[in-house]
Amino acid sequence: MTEDGDCGAIVNFQPAVAIDNCGSAFTYQTGGLGSGSVFPVGDTLIEYTAQDDCGNLATCTFTVTVIDDDAPVAICQDLTVILDDTGNATITADQLNFGSNDNCGVESLAINVDTFDCSNVGANQVT
Repeated sequence: MTEDGDCGAIVNFQPAVAIDNCGSAFTYQTGGLGSGSVFPVGDTLIEYTAQDDCGNLATCTFTVTVIDDDAPVAICQDLTVILDDTGNATITADQLNFGSNDNCGVESLAINVDTFDCSNVGANQVT
C-alpha cells in the first residue's frame, strides 16, 4: 500500500535462496527492481536466477503489487451557462473542475449532466 500522498511504495524483500545436490548454488537478481526500491503502483515482476557449481541454471519469479488506496479529491466550481439561439447548451467536466487532484494524478473527470435546455433555467445540481 502506498503511504499517504505517495504514488509508490518502498518494498523490501529477502533474496531468493537456492539449494542444489551438485555442490553449492548462488542466486542473483536478473529482473525487476531491487529490494529497498520505490515500486510504482501496480504489478512489478521480480526474477531471480540460481546457478550451481555444475553450470545448471534455474529461475523463479514473483510479483510485487502496490495498491494506491488514497482516494482522489474532487474540487468543483459553480458555472453559469448561457443557452444558445436554439435554447441549448453543453458543458464539460473540465469547466467545473477547480483543482481536483490525486497522489497518482487524475486519470479522468466526468459529470452526470452535460446538456441543458430551456427546461433547466435556474440552478441545477451537477455531480
